[in-house]
Amino acid sequence: MQLFVERSAKLVSLRTPGQVIEALVDALPAMRIRNQQHRIDRALQDRNVTVVNTRAELECDGVLEPLGTKYADGFRMWLKRSDSAVRMRFSLAHEICHTFFYETVPELKFQPHNPDDEEEKLCNAGAAALLVPSRSLRASAKSAPICIGSLQGLAEDYSVSIATMLIRLRALGLWNCELSQWRLQTNGTFALHRMYGGRQCDWQWEDPSALERAWNSNESFFGTGFVYAVNGRGARRYRPVSYNLRRRGNEVLVLWGTGITRPSKTRPLLKAIQDTVPTQ
Repeated sequence: MQLFVERSAKLVSLRTPGQVIEALVDALPAMRIRNQQHRIDRALQDRNVTVVNTRAELECDGVLEPLGTKYADGFRMWLKRSDSAVRMRFSLAHEICHTFFYETVPELKFQPHNPDDEEEKLCNAGAAALLVPSRSLRASAKSAPICIGSLQGLAEDYSVSIATMLIRLRALGLWNCELSQWRLQTNGTFALHRMYGGRQCDWQWEDPSALERAWNSNESFFGTGFVYAVNGRGARRYRPVSYNLRRRGNEVLVLWGTGITRPSKTRPLLKAIQDTVPTQ
């Protein structure tokens, strides 16, 4: 990661890994294309991915396979056949971002190596940047209240998951929120399933009645409360949260953070229609 940032920063004049991957993605010729699918197709060409196949037995969502011993030899990409269209599209963008590492640090990437968690996180951020261009998202999110409804609407507009949309909103400094998914256990309690946007922590609710209320209703609820985590010595660390929560299928979504806003019925979510109109 250090070599990647140092070598890439010379080209884009930036320092942090997040800034570097954002700048590398923004510099792709593909980013001039508004239509998302056309943009991805062009990005595959831009980054020398010559073959994309699917495989039923793939253990992960996507794999990038070098076709030679150097970047110029190109790449083959494998995607899990059973994935949804949204998930497959994100995997495409994610694997495209791995090509930057092969090009920048070839002496490490073209040798046998273990997965790098930091590289994976950075490719997730790069995938979000490729799927959700910053300029159009800033315009779309400008008038949107900070709530689950807006997050779902923006995700639908850009054909991405709500997790991807949250990552993008945070990366651009538009929202300062975290998204968590809570699952009902067989003993009647709720457990944290996944969390996006914040430090991974085994949070628990001091008063889980808000989760229970959302589980038994199709309504969206707003409020304030406390969550806590237990450290290795058994002590609780509390955190006050302002939240919006809502049931979705077999889980309860919780958005907490700064600026949570109850939406007004008279202020509709601005649609990112410019991202659905082909320009080529």
